Amino acid sequence: MPVLLKFLGGVRNVSGSSHLITTAKAQILLDAGLFQGRRDEFYQVNSTFTHNPRKVNCLILSRAHIDHCENIPSVIKKGLICKIYATPATKRRRGVA
Repeated sequence: MPVLLKFLGGVRNVSGSSHLITTAKAQILLDAGLFQGRRDEFYQVNSTFTHNPRKVNCLILSRAHIDHCENIPSVIKKGLICKIYATPATKRRRGVA
């Protein structure tokens, strides 16, 4: 069973970390970070996705930094409906624990 890792953000810069892991049974989104840049670029990158958020089965947050989790509202707006997994410390920092 092949596993595909697609780098969605944070590739040639230090903001907007997001990675999609795809298997035959699931799609896992690792982070949904906010890209930080000029206004037009900021809006374009943070509101356009190369994957379908509706097909994601779960979101895993690596940490509660803006460049790893602050684009979650945009992904939800585009159709993400799944469980979000994070450590207890990350949940406390985001105010959801």
